Amino acid sequence: MRKLMFLAITLSLTAMFSGLWAQSRVPLVVIASEGPAQVILSGRLVGVANPRLTTQVAPGNYELLVRKPGLPEFRQRITVGSGGLTIDAPLGGAAIQPIQPIQPAPQAIQPIQPAPQTIQTAPQPPTLQQPQTMQPAPQPQAPASTSAPAGGRSLLKRHTGVLNDQNKEERIPIQLMHNGNLELAIKLDSSLNFEGIRVLDSDGKTAIDAVGPGSHTSFNSYRLRAGTYSIYVQKDTRGWYQGSYTMEIYFDAMTPWNYHE
Repeated sequence: MRKLMFLAITLSLTAMFSGLWAQSRVPLVVIASEGPAQVILSGRLVGVANPRLTTQVAPGNYELLVRKPGLPEFRQRITVGSGGLTIDAPLGGAAIQPIQPIQPAPQAIQPIQPAPQTIQTAPQPPTLQQPQTMQPAPQPQAPASTSAPAGGRSLLKRHTGVLNDQNKEERIPIQLMHNGNLELAIKLDSSLNFEGIRVLDSDGKTAIDAVGPGSHTSFNSYRLRAGTYSIYVQKDTRGWYQGSYTMEIYFDAMTPWNYHE
């Protein structure tokens, strides 16, 4: 009977201590960058991370070593708390290199260059100017008389125009510097016919000379005094006449006369 009681007490104590021991251990998770890798904790192999290893350890400080043949090993001192610890173990880049202070690059000493001096040129004496021969001032010319003959026939103006339903008439201004005669040479499309051609005075209304309807290719106006005039052309009033024309205006100067007297 006593032996049975002793055995029961021993089993109870063993179970109690086993539970206390299990409660005092916490999870440690090691994740290797490449597996399989050996996980060594304070000199004791605890397993292989491929690439992850989860094991139970008591809280405290440990030397963690993760290694795989052919790669630089990962070594670090870790502290496992009551809540456990998860740590990444990069192989090949685990070693922490001390930070080296940056040394300034030596600067080459540049020799001091003297500042360039601007060479000042001596002022040149003024060049003696040769005496200039005084030229007499040009005398104003008397204006030519507008009644003096210009002498001969000359082209005064060339004009090209179009007459149609949108542009039924045109006025061509001219300026006569002398007394003389006007001669009109006209080229027009076969589809164009004139209602009339007139030589208008400076007021733009009074007709000096005129010609009636027709496909005129020439027109003359005689004994005009020097002054401002305009040639007035109008298309035939029948709507189907339209086209382009070219007019050359010639002037033949003559001696003065009393016009309209």
